[in-house]
Amino acid sequence: VSDKHEILVTHPNLLRALVCRTLGVDPLAWTNIEVGPAGLSRVRALSDGRLVLLCLNERAFLSADATDVPF
Repeated sequence: VSDKHEILVTHPNLLRALVCRTLGVDPLAWTNIEVGPAGLSRVRALSDGRLVLLCLNERAFLSADATDVPF
């Protein structure tokens, strides 16, 4: 089976919900997850159905000026 990649561009609350599901935490914990503009988050779906959070809100690829945006 070949790898498959999907890119989702979404609002922060949907990303927070996905992170809660991935980590297996109470869905109400979403209010504690900070998601900034242009952040890159990666979730890996394993063949057994489990989800693994690889990174959350990564912004190192942005220039210094672009990361100066307050959340």
